[in-house]
Amino acid sequence: TPLLMISAPQWFLKVTPFRKKLIQQNEKVYWTPPQTKGRMKGWLEQFGDWPVSRARYWGTPLPIWACEECSTRTVIGSIAELEKKAGKKIKELHKPDIDTVTISCKCSGTMKRVPDVLDVWYDAGLSCLAGLSYPQRKDWFKRFWPADFNLEGSDQYRGWWNAQALTSFINFEQTPYKAVSVHGIVLDLGRNKMSKSKGNIVKPEEVIEKHNRDYLRHYLIQNSKGDDFAFKWDNFKEVHRFYTILWNTFNYAKLYAKLTPEKHEKIDAKKLQAEDKWIVSRLHSVLQECTEAYDRYTPHKAVIAIEEFVMNDLSRTYVKLVRDRMGTKTEQGVNSTLNHVLFSLLKVMAPLSPHVTEALYQDLKAGKMPESIHLYPLPSGDTKLVDKKLEAQMEQGMEIVQTALAVREQEKLRLRWPLESIVVKTKTGKEFNKVGKILAKMANVKAFKEETGKPKGSFAEKELEGITVYLNTAASSELKDVWELMELRRKIQDMRKQAKLQPGQKVKLHLSSDDPSFVEKNKKEIEESTSTTIVEKDGTKEKLLQRSFFLKIEN
Repeated sequence: TPLLMISAPQWFLKVTPFRKKLIQQNEKVYWTPPQTKGRMKGWLEQFGDWPVSRARYWGTPLPIWACEECSTRTVIGSIAELEKKAGKKIKELHKPDIDTVTISCKCSGTMKRVPDVLDVWYDAGLSCLAGLSYPQRKDWFKRFWPADFNLEGSDQYRGWWNAQALTSFINFEQTPYKAVSVHGIVLDLGRNKMSKSKGNIVKPEEVIEKHNRDYLRHYLIQNSKGDDFAFKWDNFKEVHRFYTILWNTFNYAKLYAKLTPEKHEKIDAKKLQAEDKWIVSRLHSVLQECTEAYDRYTPHKAVIAIEEFVMNDLSRTYVKLVRDRMGTKTEQGVNSTLNHVLFSLLKVMAPLSPHVTEALYQDLKAGKMPESIHLYPLPSGDTKLVDKKLEAQMEQGMEIVQTALAVREQEKLRLRWPLESIVVKTKTGKEFNKVGKILAKMANVKAFKEETGKPKGSFAEKELEGITVYLNTAASSELKDVWELMELRRKIQDMRKQAKLQPGQKVKLHLSSDDPSFVEKNKKEIEESTSTTIVEKDGTKEKLLQRSFFLKIEN
């Protein structure tokens, strides 16, 4: 039937007399994102007296009794008070039973409850007290009120936070929360609110079934920055890519490094190479960033920092730098570093990805370590292990390497071909003193030099933000032989991969060449680097740079 809209008398809470004080209290609350404090202030500034009554059946009955004879009113504050005044036990506080309870008035008349119920937001506003059984449990109230933290959607300024602020100020002249984090609403691709009636809802279980719980957590945390955002299935490709790289990095360490999980918290910086010290410094800088992000209720910043660290610093840079150190005298530094970095990473990621981190932890833990990764305290970062100068040099140094790679491509010089040197012209000639050897390795040159003038010789150059990068393009016959060896090793490794051989699995290599002296000279290097034993027989002819080779692998 059609609704008839009429004006009717309502019960109000008088808000306007203390509105200014309410706004002052809001200024003491830590709101994130920062602009949300202004939105709440704007709401409070225009808020009038609060109509708390509703002419409905379901809800909390207004605890107001009025006399039919003299119009005297009384507000009941507890069940005990009502039972005392009504002279009987009260079993049911809701309608219709509560409406049968009457109170004798001083004028000898009968007081009956007013028929309305309370606005449901009034109940919500008192949840912070009701949840602590106030006033019965004042010890709980003293210990836990006000709340350290509220988390809700951006539609709650006029709802939950408003109701809490009003009811708490009336009772205690104080806001019931110290900090509030506002999250956006998940919208559909057209940025419309998801609704069952529209049929545009994506259920969490759909995402979990297609991917997993941690992918969903990661995606929501990553995108929840206080604003509404559109749900996109395609974005999970990047989430999947991150976890694939993370998993592969752990698998690499498990396969090649000698991890000592029970000793992962200790690291001796004196025994580390420059690249080890850099990745440890980056780790502890990231741990500090994550601690601040968690403390300020901005976990999406932790996700961003962790992704950058795992995908670029750890996997793309550090792991590639240390591969050739395995099996050498400096291997211990790599083992110690990976041990420390990987387990620290699991701890700081545990709140974000509880299932993935637990799975990786269970696969690696040993000895008398805690049963679960979630039993460790969160690492906050050790300032003694942070070297900001090293990090800054490395960051700019990687730009130099990328510039050198662009010059290589321009000059048609492959990255796997070692060159003599890179020379960087800087103002002082000492701006990359901590990372020269690392940059030489990354750019695959024998030496990284820093000078204040232009070098003499055969150099290709490129400008980079006040720095000039010079790449030595000259190559002796000996250097070109090294290139040939690199191409041969790559070809053999490709053959091993096609044969589906395991790393380190020894096989016979049928190898001969139109230049037998080249094979004889590099025999030991070829065998050790490709896990093969050379047998001088013909195979398939392959033309590489300067020579032809006959290759075949026999398992």
